[in-house]
Amino acid sequence: MSRKLHRPIPCAEIASNAALSGKIKSVYCKNFVTYGECTFYPTEYLNVIIGPNGTGKSTLVAAIVLGLGGKPELLSRSSSIGDYVKNGRDEAVIKVEIYRDIPTKSVIFERSFPRNGKSTFKIGENVVGEKKYLSEIMEYKIQIGNLCQFLPQDRVQDFAKMDPQTIFINTLNSVCSQETINNFDELKKLRQSQLTEGDGVKKKKEELEQLQVHCNTLEQRLDRYNEQQEYLNKLDVCEAKKLHLEAHGLEEQMKQQTNDLSLAKQKLKKENKVYDAIMRRQNDIAKTSEQLARGVAQKEREEQTIASKKRNVEERIKDLKVRIEQARTIYLKKKREKADFDKDLQEETKMLSLLLQDLTKANENNAEKDWKAELNALAQQIHNMKDELGQHMKMRLEINSELDEKYGPEIGSLKRRLERANDVHAQKLELLQAKFPDVYRAVQWLRDHQHLFKGTVYKPMILELSVLDPEHAKYFENVISIRDLLAFTCEDKDDVSLLVSELCVKQKLHINVGHAPSSNRINYRPDIPIESIRFCGFTAYLIDLIEGPPAIINYLCSLNRIHTIPIGTADVNNRTDDIPNNINIFFGGNQSYAVRVSRYSGEKSIMQRQISGRNLLTSKNTNEILQNEARLRELIRGSDMLKNKRTALEAKIEEIKIKREDILAKIRTIKSKLEERPKLEEQCRRQNDKVKQLKNNVISLPELEQEFSEKAKNCLQQIMELQNEKIQILKKLQQILVDKKVAVVKERIFKQENEELINNIKEAKDNKVQAMRMVETVTQALEKTQQQLETKVAEARKAKKDCKSLELFNQLPDTMDELKEAINEFQARLECMGDVDQNIAAEFREKCADIERLKNEMQNAEHNRHGLAAQINTLHERWYPEIENIVVTLNKHFSDFMTSMNYVGEVQLIRRDEHDYDTYGIQIMVQYRSNAQLQALDRHTQSGGERAVAIATYTLSLQHITHVPFRCVDEINQGMDANNERKIFEMLVKETTQVGRAQYFFVTPKLLPNLMYNERMSVHIVFNGKMVESQNTFAFQI
Repeated sequence: MSRKLHRPIPCAEIASNAALSGKIKSVYCKNFVTYGECTFYPTEYLNVIIGPNGTGKSTLVAAIVLGLGGKPELLSRSSSIGDYVKNGRDEAVIKVEIYRDIPTKSVIFERSFPRNGKSTFKIGENVVGEKKYLSEIMEYKIQIGNLCQFLPQDRVQDFAKMDPQTIFINTLNSVCSQETINNFDELKKLRQSQLTEGDGVKKKKEELEQLQVHCNTLEQRLDRYNEQQEYLNKLDVCEAKKLHLEAHGLEEQMKQQTNDLSLAKQKLKKENKVYDAIMRRQNDIAKTSEQLARGVAQKEREEQTIASKKRNVEERIKDLKVRIEQARTIYLKKKREKADFDKDLQEETKMLSLLLQDLTKANENNAEKDWKAELNALAQQIHNMKDELGQHMKMRLEINSELDEKYGPEIGSLKRRLERANDVHAQKLELLQAKFPDVYRAVQWLRDHQHLFKGTVYKPMILELSVLDPEHAKYFENVISIRDLLAFTCEDKDDVSLLVSELCVKQKLHINVGHAPSSNRINYRPDIPIESIRFCGFTAYLIDLIEGPPAIINYLCSLNRIHTIPIGTADVNNRTDDIPNNINIFFGGNQSYAVRVSRYSGEKSIMQRQISGRNLLTSKNTNEILQNEARLRELIRGSDMLKNKRTALEAKIEEIKIKREDILAKIRTIKSKLEERPKLEEQCRRQNDKVKQLKNNVISLPELEQEFSEKAKNCLQQIMELQNEKIQILKKLQQILVDKKVAVVKERIFKQENEELINNIKEAKDNKVQAMRMVETVTQALEKTQQQLETKVAEARKAKKDCKSLELFNQLPDTMDELKEAINEFQARLECMGDVDQNIAAEFREKCADIERLKNEMQNAEHNRHGLAAQINTLHERWYPEIENIVVTLNKHFSDFMTSMNYVGEVQLIRRDEHDYDTYGIQIMVQYRSNAQLQALDRHTQSGGERAVAIATYTLSLQHITHVPFRCVDEINQGMDANNERKIFEMLVKETTQVGRAQYFFVTPKLLPNLMYNERMSVHIVFNGKMVESQNTFAFQI
């Protein structure tokens, strides 16, 4: 679409076209939806865009909408403009070239946007803001959002949903001049202002009536307020009189308190004299008591001194006893050492004698035999044995190397492989971890949380079931679904909910859970014994080939009926006619058979298919295991032969080592005999020195006894002296304790004799304190009364000065009781009047002012209403004839078009009131059947095809009075029958190809054959896609 293949616009036609401005000259797209890069050149009048669905027709319409500033929402496809960028590209560009007043002048509106949706706007080469961009487009009377001008494919039905008011506004914007549109907006504003003024006058009138009623009420309340103020003034005078009487009472009270203070001071003086006399006597008693207390304290100090001396003497006696015991311990220790020393000397002397005997014997033996010749012979034997042992050790090393390098690693590897191959459970867990990670995680979780459940919760069946022969696993894998093989099974129904909650809800794991009632035995048995059908080639039922918990096997029997499905060899295929009718599924070799019986003819048919295992119930490779076991046995035999050979060599090596040890023992014996004499001589010399040293250090026992006796005697004499000193100290201590007891008794007797005096002193002190408090209390009360009197006198003077009626003040009684009765009477009168607002006078004046203000505002509002009515009438007379003429014209053309198709149609201008402009609307009335009445066009009454006919007809009617540069409808002919589609297309060609009419874009995926054609129309074929040939392939000349 990058080449112009349409008829160029004749200059004569362009010159005569006053409405050229705003028509589209070209549309350029880059990286937009499915287009990499293309340019679309429409003609001035009718442009029919046709192509298969999905090739990009509506994409051109979307390019015009978005390129001229429209929002993505207008297309009802995506709310994000970034979604219109071609896949694999980062940014899209749209350029729409618009004619100006003459064909040689045009302006390009460019919009580019990346995937994040932030658009860049350009007019010509200048980058502008979105607001400026849309403003410039509006200058050309282009209204992308007006369905009367632009009707995309996905919004055809939106036209039928519009109410008459919306159709009227869109039509007005599409066919009227800007002045008419502005007049309509102004009329709505004036009408709204008029209604607002009317509502304001009505509200003010109601408010005035309410104010007048309220003002009358206020006037009555004001009279009561004045009467209340009069009684309040009388109460103020009473309060002033009351203050005067209270001041006089305080003067009398102050005189009485002064007299009381004088009496209290006299009593305090008397109590002070009594207290002083008692205190003088108390001082003498205190001195005597203090002397007695000092005597007791002196005796206590002497007692402590004597007791300290006694403890000192006892400590010294204890130390002397310890010294005697230490001397005795040292004596006994040295006595034991003397005995040990004598014993050691005796043993060492005996050892010296034995050594001398051995030395004499050794000298005699060395002279009798030649030991060196025998020693050399034994050394030669050792050398020969060493060579033989080296050869045997080399052979054993070679055998060990062969075992470690050739047999050991391969045997270990084969054992580990066999161990893994035979551990089916571990292989199944690895399979779950690799292919079903959610099930594996659930198994791991269940292993640690089995205690949460009431009953038994079984792991997936592929872990719980064990197929006796791995070759039979394929039968179960073709009967039981993977969903069931991977499902957990609970014996308790509550456990099912708990397991689903823990694994599916909380951990978001995709697993299956089933319920199988608890059972201790298998409850299902085959209906036909296997012996009865063995002649058909069957060997067993599926239930006989598997082991597992009875609950799960019962569950499989009820779900998959494995107790009724037999298996056999390939011979089953030859005996299918002999198989009983109640066996519907069976296996033979690697084949599965399903029996079906026709409901109508009763004929039996068998469906046969090849089966294979999925390695879910068993992962054991039997062939590989057998090969590995054979190889392991072969390696073990070779290893055992080498080990036997190595054992024989080790026995020879051990025999040689034993012989060598015997010879080495003989050599050591000979060498020891040769070296025995010098050793014995040296030992005799050392032993002789040791004996001499012991004799020199002999301990003298009598000297030790004499030293111990002297030390003990000296210590005992000192102890006797200290004991005598202790006796003298105890005598003194006894005398001091007696003297202390006498002093304590004297002090106690003195205190008892003077206890009455102490009580008298306490009583005198309490009386004195009480008298002082009385004086203080009366003084404070007098000072307080004096302050109150001063305050009260000042208040009474001020109140009398402010009193509004001195005459009433003098007439009031001079006693407090009579005055209180007068006050109570006035207060009772006030309470009977009730509460009266103090601001009543101000409120009354304010409401009177509001009444005057409202009257003035009502006069002004009435004047404004008349002025607005005059403006509306003047503007309405200019605006309405044009609107009426437009509706009449639309009605004429719409009616003619509908009549030409044997239908009836009208366009009516509806309104509620002449000046109620918000209710102005255009009602499209249609009649498609002769026996029906005219009905309003809406989405509930007419079919989709009927609505499409009416909408297309209405848009064609707008062509006669158009004020927009172009119109566009997308696939509006969808849903029409062939007759209506042909008539609509013919009317479209006639109306849109007349000189001076708006540019028209008609988008459709197909057209009827033999349609009308006009030289001013162009047909644009869109066939876009990645498998389409290049445009140059179909290039042709016009």
